[in-house]
Amino acid sequence: FTFPLPTNIGRESEVLDLLITESKTYALIAGHGIYELIWVADRLQFLTVNDTPIIAEAATYAVSILKGELWVATLDRGIVIVDTSDGTTRQITAGPGNLDLPSNSISSIFHDEGATWVGTGKGLSITLDGGRTFHNYSDFIEGLSDTQVYSINKSQDDTYWIGFINGLVQARTSIVTPISRNNSNLLSNTVNGIFVSEDGVLWLATDVGGSYQP
Repeated sequence: FTFPLPTNIGRESEVLDLLITESKTYALIAGHGIYELIWVADRLQFLTVNDTPIIAEAATYAVSILKGELWVATLDRGIVIVDTSDGTTRQITAGPGNLDLPSNSISSIFHDEGATWVGTGKGLSITLDGGRTFHNYSDFIEGLSDTQVYSINKSQDDTYWIGFINGLVQARTSIVTPISRNNSNLLSNTVNGIFVSEDGVLWLATDVGGSYQP
């Protein structure tokens, strides 16, 4: 099934990300904003959630949800958070301090048990207080680099998987194991997406195809 975008959005506009919750489906559309998708008489309708300039003019990349707030990752303006109850927004941008977001280039946001993991242009950041402060990890000694983090996920054995432009990192508690073509049969060192299926299979989207590991 194919559903064209409304004319007021533009039929050729790019749908960057889809977010499916238990009750609602959201679409992030480049150059426009966030829309809720609903069915009306067998037709797909786009209801505006937020199309303010702070989102419409940003290089938006992905969207996730946490306690009724939509977290929008942008490649140029940090994180934009939209309250779904009233549509209001707040923005988190990079700063010079040790507890600030290290980069305005955000390509992945993963919410997990009180912590939010953020993939930035300068390594991995974790916030425990909803984005007020960040703990930043970009030290080679820790097994992490200060390059773009593209994807973050967690498997059922509480292992975190972090995909960089130059490899994959496997982390459990304080143990960090970098994985790349140098020590595995990973198809490419650029890991664009990570998905863990219900049967415990790790799927990786790379620049030259898909890799998987039970």
